[in-house]
Amino acid sequence: MLVHSSTPPLSVVRKFAHLLELGDNDIRQEGELLRLREEVVRNIRSNRQLEADLDLMDLKIGLLVRNRVTLQEVVSHHKKLTKKNKEELSDMMALEKHKGLKSLSKDKREKLEAYQHLFYLLQTQPSYLAQLIFLMPQNKSTSFMETVIFTLFNYGSDCREAYLLLQLFTAALRHEIKLKVDQPQEVVTGNPTVIKMLVSFYRHARGQNALRDILGPAVREVLQDRTLSIRTDPVDIYKSWINQTESQTGHKSSLPYEVSAEQALSHPEVQQRLNIAITNLKSLTDRVLNAITSNIQKLPYGLRYTAKVLRDALQEKFPQASEDEMYKIVGNLVYYRYMNPAVVAPDGFDVVEFGVGSTLLPDQRRTLGSVARILQHSAAHKHFHGDSAHLRALNDYITHTHTKFRKFLHAVCDVSEPEERFNIDEYSEMVILNKPVIYISIGELINTHKLLLEHQDALCPQQNDPLLLLLRDLGKVPSVQALVGQSVPKYPPYPYSHATVLRIV
Repeated sequence: MLVHSSTPPLSVVRKFAHLLELGDNDIRQEGELLRLREEVVRNIRSNRQLEADLDLMDLKIGLLVRNRVTLQEVVSHHKKLTKKNKEELSDMMALEKHKGLKSLSKDKREKLEAYQHLFYLLQTQPSYLAQLIFLMPQNKSTSFMETVIFTLFNYGSDCREAYLLLQLFTAALRHEIKLKVDQPQEVVTGNPTVIKMLVSFYRHARGQNALRDILGPAVREVLQDRTLSIRTDPVDIYKSWINQTESQTGHKSSLPYEVSAEQALSHPEVQQRLNIAITNLKSLTDRVLNAITSNIQKLPYGLRYTAKVLRDALQEKFPQASEDEMYKIVGNLVYYRYMNPAVVAPDGFDVVEFGVGSTLLPDQRRTLGSVARILQHSAAHKHFHGDSAHLRALNDYITHTHTKFRKFLHAVCDVSEPEERFNIDEYSEMVILNKPVIYISIGELINTHKLLLEHQDALCPQQNDPLLLLLRDLGKVPSVQALVGQSVPKYPPYPYSHATVLRIV
């Protein structure tokens, strides 16, 4: 078809594209692409560190305002950050002059090759890292995931690395469900490590654009429609009515200002205003729900496939659980954990743009919170009762909306396998023209080596395990000084093998 057709399908062209000869222009473009990818990874790492430092400084300033810490402590923290950054820069300045293989000394060339094979193995065999995540304390595993692991896969910046990172997520999720989940509802009531990490990744990586595209227009409509009243608390409605009456008449109301919800609802005016608010709330919720259910293809593929794996893994471990229960858990992942925070606080996730100095008004935040609450109840098929009995009129609407959510979640999980999505099979690694490149710091390399040695017994139960053999070749964890060299030829004379190229950043 490729030879005889003047317009062959894209799938056919992609399948045979690697057979085309590379010209000088292709090589130059490949070099520029590698340079840009390195710059992107550097900027991501730098931005994450800056965000962490700024968050800590905000906390210090907040405590200062509340007289919880002294000004000297805030200044001291600033100096400490500056000193830490200077020390790190001073340690790594020499490394900036040498990239990749050139940053390691000549006599450590064999050790470097072993490290390249080690990181290639960790990339392509997700079971090792999937287990390692749960062998360390959760606070350390989160940090390890956000630095070393995301770095190892270059934040999923190309098809191969996005595929391998997704393989790691799903392997770790299956491992966590198999060993740590005793009841399906624990995925909802607890805080599973893998769920938390993958939601954070897909919400802040490419998924941030997805949230903006899916929710942005509907949220803007909700914020711009300031004529609608969405107060659903009977006491708030009652007080608003009293205040409005007093403003219009100029006389103090004879009714008591402080009342219970039951006393407030005894007034027909409060009932009428509540019914209007419920009608308005349904209208606004429909806008956001329609935006969600009509934009399935804009959801990150990795999130959709992970939802599918979550459903299948739970069904395999808990065959007695109902399908409805499974999809409530999937809804907790896709809506509550991934989308709900962006509905409640669109300004915090760049879902809508605000001018300098502008922010959401209290009434707008309350409206978005009410919409998010209804969507959350609908996804979980949770009716109002007890203290929220005045909202029971919404229960039929919640049941109807839950049916829409079920269809949406069925469609979310109806997704192709990663091999088809990324056009990768078991032979893809054999025909890679350029070695994969990992941008990693010396400190991350050493810390990963140290962690693997600490947990090698659990990771490598068999004596002939490939990881164990590589760790034996590497020996003890080296120091930074033992790794950094002075002068190495520009083009190392290594034949191609299954390994990655390490670039020190």
